[in-house]
Amino acid sequence: MNLQLLPVCRTGKIRKDGTSSIAIQYCFTSDRRAVLDSGLGVPAKYWNKKRRRISDQLPILYGVTAELNERLDDEVRKAQEIISIAIKRKDDPVDFFKVHYKPEKSLESI
Repeated sequence: MNLQLLPVCRTGKIRKDGTSSIAIQYCFTSDRRAVLDSGLGVPAKYWNKKRRRISDQLPILYGVTAELNERLDDEVRKAQEIISIAIKRKDDPVDFFKVHYKPEKSLESI
């Protein structure tokens, strides 16, 4: 099942520390989408847009690249599970995703 979930680096708003947030984008249709913050952030120049990953060149000041990419993968998996739950319940997946996806929230609380 292709759920149209992608991690994206939001370069429009740069935080005070110089990082841009990494968000999870869910495209239900071309007109209906949700882009929610994953809780992760890196300077935009260390985001590999083509691979949708944090670059290995990221300075250690911002964290360990492998650990950050693993956390990002976990957030994408959590988003996939939330959307799957919405589809099983026959709820609107976009609205359900917006309500239930929070980086600090566990799947058990749904």
